[in-house]
Amino acid sequence: MCDEYHGIKVPDPYRSLENPDEETVKQWILKQHLTFEDRSINTLAVKQSSIES
Repeated sequence: MCDEYHGIKVPDPYRSLENPDEETVKQWILKQHLTFEDRSINTLAVKQSSIES
C-alpha cells in the first residue's frame, strides 16, 4: 500500500496491521510477543548464569 503526499509516493507496509480484529493481525501480534518473550527469557538466563559463575 502507498499513500501519496504532494506528488511523492510513500509506502505504508504496516497498514494491514491497523485492524486489530483481523486474524492475520492477531497472529502477527502473537508472533511478536513470543519473539520478545523468548529474547527476554534468554537474556535473563545469560545474566543469571553470569551471576552464578
